[in-house]
Amino acid sequence: MKLFKRVITGLIAALFVLAPFSVAAQDESRIFDDAGLFSPTNIQRLDEKIADMEAEGRWNYYIVTTRDAGGKTARSFADDFYDQNHLGRGEDASGVLLLIDMDNREAYISTGGAAVDYYTSGKIEDTLDKISSSLSRSNYYSAANSFLNAVDAPMQSTSATPAAGNSNSVTTQPETDTQTTEETTAELTLGQWVAVSASWAVIAVGIFIAVVWSKHRANGTVRGIAVTPQNQDQLTLTRSEDRFVNVVTHTRRIQQSSSQSRNKGGTKPSVHRSSSGVRHGGGGRKF
Repeated sequence: MKLFKRVITGLIAALFVLAPFSVAAQDESRIFDDAGLFSPTNIQRLDEKIADMEAEGRWNYYIVTTRDAGGKTARSFADDFYDQNHLGRGEDASGVLLLIDMDNREAYISTGGAAVDYYTSGKIEDTLDKISSSLSRSNYYSAANSFLNAVDAPMQSTSATPAAGNSNSVTTQPETDTQTTEETTAELTLGQWVAVSASWAVIAVGIFIAVVWSKHRANGTVRGIAVTPQNQDQLTLTRSEDRFVNVVTHTRRIQQSSSQSRNKGGTKPSVHRSSSGVRHGGGGRKF
């Protein structure tokens, strides 16, 4: 009987000792806070949010912080951390990782697997826009939370599904550059100027003849417009010539930057290879 009680007591004690390890194994954290930027409560909340996102999504999400990048750039550190810790979901290791690098003072987003083609350079720039202000104020939990909101929002739309039969394809919309056309004031052509000039010349000659005719009628001597020795000193013809310069109209197209041409913008992923040769996408920004 005593032996039985000892066995039961030992089993109960073993259960209490092993229970925390069992829970930890079932609830693996996605937060690697080596820089100590988050409180335990922050980590718990971020993990819970990630668990909900992963339950409905197609890849995993991670948040990594460090104070020592080991001489690496933020991009190299993020990609190597991803590869060396075998992060991501499925055979292609699909996932999205946010690195808050306190050594290089840079936030970097690294994508792997199917997430590389979905999170284009434009989406990544938009995400960095949303977290930059929090990082500059040293509000790291807010930045991490904003990151999760930004990368999760596109997944709720039907556009998150890649083109059938091509997981590496990215559907792009044609970009339309706004063009402004400037034209100089419309001018008459040379032929039109000649026609107008000829008309005015005919009118001028008509007026001149009328004036001369009236003058000679007033003097009682109508000789028409013939020039005689008696009136050639009185009659002086002046030739007037108008010269018109042809005005050439120039059309100039002024290119204006498109709203999607930012670095921000881009409809294709920024793809590169990590030190281990694995295909990654991503982008970063100093803070």
